[in-house]
Amino acid sequence: MINIAICDDISYICKQINTYIQEFYIETEEQFEIYIANDAETLYEIMKKEKIDLLFLDIELPDINGVEIGNYIRKKMQDDDMQIVYISGKQDYCRSLFDIRPMNFLDKPFTREDIHKQLKDYLKLCKKFFPTFSYKIGQDTFFQKIDEITYFEIVGKKIKMVTKAFEILFYADMNQIEKELDKFYFVQIHKSYLINMEKIEKYGSKEVVMNGGRRIAISRSKKDVFLNKVLEFEKNKLFTKF
Repeated sequence: MINIAICDDISYICKQINTYIQEFYIETEEQFEIYIANDAETLYEIMKKEKIDLLFLDIELPDINGVEIGNYIRKKMQDDDMQIVYISGKQDYCRSLFDIRPMNFLDKPFTREDIHKQLKDYLKLCKKFFPTFSYKIGQDTFFQKIDEITYFEIVGKKIKMVTKAFEILFYADMNQIEKELDKFYFVQIHKSYLINMEKIEKYGSKEVVMNGGRRIAISRSKKDVFLNKVLEFEKNKLFTKF
């Protein structure tokens, strides 16, 4: 699921972008959650509650301009992952936008094709720099950034995927997931658990503690495999032993 925010003080601009995104969804079946704000304060509230992946931002908001918001995102929130597409009827902001590193800049008026191009560019960027794990619920396919996954757990006949933000159940085969994610340093430490090594807070001889405090036992049959993976990580001191 990709979280997209649209912020423009002109309501019909927000509705127009929203419509174009919905059309893109129909064509591609990519999953989007869309949040709309008509001012900076509303946008700030959205960003406090949700992790926004892609932001369409009017640079000429009446209360706080888009440059200030961009600086807030990069410096105050320390969010370098959010991709920002600025929207403006003017072209004299290039120098002030340099430190914000926007993904692109759209001139008003823009077209359906302009918005679709930004969505396609974002998806290409995600696949290159933010690998995703795909899973199905019913007929719908969802995508989750791999570096945000904490662990997978077998629950009955389903798999539970746990991230910092949410947990979700779906049908899948744990062995297939392990094969797919092995190169991203996921390791099965128990027949029911596949964990992200980068989300380990600390570990011992019998259990690991994941980010968020969840303790997971290391089975005897998986101990050697786990310790071999640990050797690769200890060089970078990504987690500590206890």
